Amino acid sequence: MEDIAFHGSENALRDFPRPYPASRAVPDWLKDMSMVVGDAPTVKRCAPFLQGVTAGYILPLAADCHFSCDAAGTLSVRADYRVVEAHSPDQYAGTPFANMAVVKFLNPWLVRTPPGYSTLFCPPINRFGMPFAMLTGIVETDTFYCEIHFPGISTLRPNTNFTLRQGTPLMQAIPIKRDTWQSGFDRADESRVAAMQEAIKANPHLYKENYWVKQGYT
Repeated sequence: MEDIAFHGSENALRDFPRPYPASRAVPDWLKDMSMVVGDAPTVKRCAPFLQGVTAGYILPLAADCHFSCDAAGTLSVRADYRVVEAHSPDQYAGTPFANMAVVKFLNPWLVRTPPGYSTLFCPPINRFGMPFAMLTGIVETDTFYCEIHFPGISTLRPNTNFTLRQGTPLMQAIPIKRDTWQSGFDRADESRVAAMQEAIKANPHLYKENYWVKQGYT
């Protein structure tokens, strides 16, 4: 078992919601979904889908943020704490989102992983409803002792408003072990593939029952 730690200032420890295992933030729509519709299993029975939802830890939004997008597409924000900053357009000139508003969500938590482990920071997996397309990155959190902030591309339409509440799942932090990989190619074992396909037809839950390895995050 490996350990991950989240360090914060006295103010962060006192005032802001703390990171927590992603398994505690399963969306209500997924909780309410049936396991089967007719004869077909839903995504609620899909182990890879659920593994993505529950992997790692959630970094929650530190405070309520009220966003407004005016008729010209200019974005403004109000918040009780300094948790959002404008992002300089020069830093994303030439990108496919160069003409869109990008903000930086300030993260009060320093993430600490064991030697040889980095952290993948990504938008909460298989969750929807955020009016920001959060950018993904990997940081060597075993050696880089500093807060990591998160840029988000605004998808708000002109003349709209949106409020993100304190505690909203903002990013997902998944520790990953660093290694060096070498790619290769070989011909597929067609008989093995056919046998696996037949086994799945006979038992739609084969993957979860025989192959899935549940990971734990506490």
